[in-house]
Amino acid sequence: MVVYAVLASRMPCDVVVGLVEVVVAVVIAPVIEEFLFRGAFISTALASRWPKALVVVASSAGFAYIHGQYTPFGLAIVFMMGVGLGGLRIWSGGLALPMIAHCVHNFKAFLASLALAM
Repeated sequence: MVVYAVLASRMPCDVVVGLVEVVVAVVIAPVIEEFLFRGAFISTALASRWPKALVVVASSAGFAYIHGQYTPFGLAIVFMMGVGLGGLRIWSGGLALPMIAHCVHNFKAFLASLALAM
């Protein structure tokens, strides 16, 4: 918190807001989404003896649904990313790999959008 206060006192407000937005988009949102879709949903569905393939498809559909700001093509990509993250969750048995992969993906998307903005 001290570092944040020092940075905030030396940076223009829009830079601080931009940094907060990056942290939210690259770290906080992916971690929350992974806890919700690959953590709570997949764990509950597997405990209820749903087939693994159905669990991954259902969690991916929910994941795509909350990303409704995208075009139909974009939603298909988000759905397939959900399938990959769900597969990582099933394969690894935990949330660490899907969380890391999701954060890396969002960071790459941030860098791409930054490059396009320049």
